[in-house]
Amino acid sequence: MKKILIISILIFINTLLSAQSSSLQIDQRAFQKFTPEQISVMEPYRIAQINYLMQESFFVDNQTKPCAECPTVNLENFDVTIINRHQTQRIKHYQTTPGHPIIILPWSEVKARLEEIKSFYKP
Repeated sequence: MKKILIISILIFINTLLSAQSSSLQIDQRAFQKFTPEQISVMEPYRIAQINYLMQESFFVDNQTKPCAECPTVNLENFDVTIINRHQTQRIKHYQTTPGHPIIILPWSEVKARLEEIKSFYKP
């Protein structure tokens, strides 16, 4: 009885992960870095990692006083990959809407999150 329950749970989790991976869309900014052929053969965890890098490895610091001279930037088009990340410290990058700095997460935080994403898709 326990074996049937465990097998049923495993099948359910596998089905859930398969459904998630089939609907996973890569961030459009990735097409500036990868060819369509490279993207078409990427595993779901790699797409999720790229999406994290492009969408969540930085954030707008609304607590800091805005920079009046800073240009307006569309965060949906912001390419965080052109910024040199620090290994252990967050970096303030002034180029945001409406002049608040963007905080670039350090490699130590990014790598930890990338491993979490990979382990979610490849337990």
